[in-house]
Amino acid sequence: ESYIPFAKDFGPVDLATVVRFWRHVRSKASNPAMGGRPMVYYSDFKVGHIANAAFLLAAYMILEHDMGSKDVVACFDKL
Repeated sequence: ESYIPFAKDFGPVDLATVVRFWRHVRSKASNPAMGGRPMVYYSDFKVGHIANAAFLLAAYMILEHDMGSKDVVACFDKL
């Protein structure tokens, strides 16, 4: 068995990384200093970096906002 990269990404993102990212974004979003301002998450233009960023954001949307996979995919249609 071997991992087949998607869009030349770095390989599968492990669960610990997903949880750390979720907690980080959650803590930033709930910080009163944010004052309800939108957060911006970005990556460089390397395809693998974009794929991993989209994956982490999708995982956050599913875990934190109980979004379904179709709704999450629709958010990233233009990437």
